[in-house]
Amino acid sequence: MEEEEHEVYGGEIPDVGEMDGDAEPHRGSADVDIFTSAQLEEQVVLIALVSFQELDEMKERLKEMEEESAALREMQAKVEKEMGAVQDTASSDASQANKEETDSRSVFVGNVDYACTPEEVQQHFQSCGTVNRVTILTDKFGQPKGFAYVEFLETDAVQEALLLNESELHGRQLKARLSPAFLDDAYQHHLVATKQEDSDFQQSLVGSALRSCNQTKEYSLLQSCNESTAMVELDSMQMANSTLEDFCRSYFMFHGLDVSKPQSIFKYLPILSFTESYIYQLDKMNEKLLQTPNNGKSVFGEKDERGTHVSASYISNDPVRPLMTILEHKGLLTDRIREEFRHGEEYWALERKLCYALINKEEILVEDVMKAIRLKSFDYRVLNLLLYQLRGAKKVEELHMEFLSISEFLVEVSDDLYDYEDDVLENNFNILRMFIRIYGASTAPAMLAKCISEAEDKYESLLKSLDPQLSLSYQKRCAEATKEGGKVSEHPLGTWNIPTVIQDEELYRLKLKSDAS
Repeated sequence: MEEEEHEVYGGEIPDVGEMDGDAEPHRGSADVDIFTSAQLEEQVVLIALVSFQELDEMKERLKEMEEESAALREMQAKVEKEMGAVQDTASSDASQANKEETDSRSVFVGNVDYACTPEEVQQHFQSCGTVNRVTILTDKFGQPKGFAYVEFLETDAVQEALLLNESELHGRQLKARLSPAFLDDAYQHHLVATKQEDSDFQQSLVGSALRSCNQTKEYSLLQSCNESTAMVELDSMQMANSTLEDFCRSYFMFHGLDVSKPQSIFKYLPILSFTESYIYQLDKMNEKLLQTPNNGKSVFGEKDERGTHVSASYISNDPVRPLMTILEHKGLLTDRIREEFRHGEEYWALERKLCYALINKEEILVEDVMKAIRLKSFDYRVLNLLLYQLRGAKKVEELHMEFLSISEFLVEVSDDLYDYEDDVLENNFNILRMFIRIYGASTAPAMLAKCISEAEDKYESLLKSLDPQLSLSYQKRCAEATKEGGKVSEHPLGTWNIPTVIQDEELYRLKLKSDAS
């Protein structure tokens, strides 16, 4: 190790990006009849803008990011030179493959104390696996900048190293991230973004100007969301609107709020919208992982190892903590809200476990499936508990929470039946998919119908326990949602229609892909 290679102190690698996704279609109507779509969009934009720094500050930050990007490339070049990765042109293909393999075994560490030595960094990460090399970046005068590049012998050690994010060395909290090569494309995008007009630049802050580079913008967003900053995209806020609208129309009545009065909504909209949008981003990120369950290979056959690596490391590394930090700062975070956030992380983990098992033809337990479907509506419970806090309520109405919980279960099952074909195509969690694997195609519909019947009995019992006026209002809302969802039935809440089961999901996906090509 050359003496001038010392670590970099300075912080992490921030980026801004967006994720694509579809709005949740069945919880509520797409047409807002409480206030105009223009009003809501204007309010959403305002929320997004106040959540970020001022334009000039962001430009200054991008300038810093350019410098960090240059530092990353300089460090990467040093590592390549030291390892002999750059060889004659005849072996360039092999060299590139070796570089990618090495990068998959490496992490990038920021906020390193200037006085740290490579040996101290190596000792700090030794518990994760065998450290093969530590490179500390210095400036042209040989002074450390605060960044380190840690290469392991084992690929599995990377995930362990990421868990040491925020661990202390020399009294400083280290920032453990994926290695620079995984993120270089995102930085290149930022270099281009800084050359846009101010109007385009402001739009790029919230992500909607980046539609042509889906993967790059996602890596960028992940790295920009550090432990103290929760960031959401404008697109995510727009996509989350259907959930937010349904929440207002279905849950405000349980707080004595009149949803027909805009002031009742806009008073609480900033926190509720930001929270749901942040959760929505994480949920779509988790769903992207479900589409690449086999070493980065998509259910459609393509590979996105880089995207899988980035998303997996972020979604498994306390992803809701930035949001909880904001809520705690606002005096809104309670132990119960914290618990619901943990339920959300548990749901995402279960979703990955079950969908991976489905693709790989592994065993699926009905206990895991039922737990997942009940955890799935955690975002509604977070919003509901937040509304209690925002209103300054002294206690939570447990009867309301219990009733809404069983209602959420029935809505989730209904949505799964409606989205069944799409969920098969995209390898998303779906209770019918799981029941087919557990019970077989012929028995699964009957077993699911039994679950629905038991839940409906409990729903009817709890409905009778509600205040009569509240009960009538909620039933009216359910009838409206059923009609808006396109379900026509003599019964006000609609009827249950279980779709035709798909026995060979892989063949189904291949056929759709063939038909589309």
